[in-house]
Amino acid sequence: MFNKSRLHIAIIGAGNIGSRHLQGLTRIDRGIDISVIDPSMSSLETAKNRILEVSGNHWLDAISYEQSIDQLTEDVDLAIIATNADVRRMVIEELLAKVDVKYLLLEKVVFQSVEDFQEMLLLLNKKQIKAWVNFPRRIASFYRALKSSMCSNNKIFLRLEEGSLGGIIQSGVHFLDLLTFLTGENHLAIDVSGLGTVINKSKRGDYIDLTGVLRAKTVNGSEATIIEYQENRAPDIISIFSRAERFLISEVLGRAFCAKENNDWKWKEVQFSMPYQSEITHLAVQQIFDTGKSDLTTLEESFSLHKPMLKAFNEHLTRITGKKSTRCPIT
Repeated sequence: MFNKSRLHIAIIGAGNIGSRHLQGLTRIDRGIDISVIDPSMSSLETAKNRILEVSGNHWLDAISYEQSIDQLTEDVDLAIIATNADVRRMVIEELLAKVDVKYLLLEKVVFQSVEDFQEMLLLLNKKQIKAWVNFPRRIASFYRALKSSMCSNNKIFLRLEEGSLGGIIQSGVHFLDLLTFLTGENHLAIDVSGLGTVINKSKRGDYIDLTGVLRAKTVNGSEATIIEYQENRAPDIISIFSRAERFLISEVLGRAFCAKENNDWKWKEVQFSMPYQSEITHLAVQQIFDTGKSDLTTLEESFSLHKPMLKAFNEHLTRITGKKSTRCPIT
């Protein structure tokens, strides 16, 4: 039985990202009880082991591990939905039918179809539940400083080049969101004409991804270009530039370089770090509880990004398979 005086957080989905959220919550600055829910006993064991990695035994009495939402007995102050995208709508509907929930934090790609997005927005609005999507670069200090540095009335150009390990849909949603964050523009025109015709099957389930070139443009002319090379394991490199400055970033190496027009375009290394999810979950949750707001993307804002992206990917899949695609089978 949970302590009624403490906040109750539920993590639905205890896989890699869910267990990292769990680790992050051990850094929180207030009393909480946590319900971790996953039908897989293996995933629950992973979550238990990762808690022991970071916190020893003093959290054990505050955490319950269950295989079903039906086993929840208390209302939830905040639920982190870290499941795969194909079941996320079903999980949210099941959760809200069982208990009252105040806030939701969702992983991404959020849903596989525009219809799921629309239905969830209607449901959450009806129940007056606030929801955000976990794009962590929005709360990383480097990218927040970069946004402040780049004048908002200048066009911003973002370019990501990476090997074929992540998949362009998975990577794309992160960096399209980053473009909207840096520019303050939520509406993008998506160009998938550069995507390849080879569908890469995931090792997990019936999920897929693609390689090639994905392009996006804002109304005011800022652009993102995301290049996923086929069978190339070269390290990722990110380039972000405006009229007056340019940044080159390797998140894997934890290094960044900057050149500015007012310094005769001389390159210099600048301080950079991209925190792990386990290092920032508590910050996002604390802000939500303290203010009822978050620096993360609201679900409504993210819909304006997901809608053209899902539409473009589904049209591409329809062209290359000859079968009508209305759900983008991304994890």
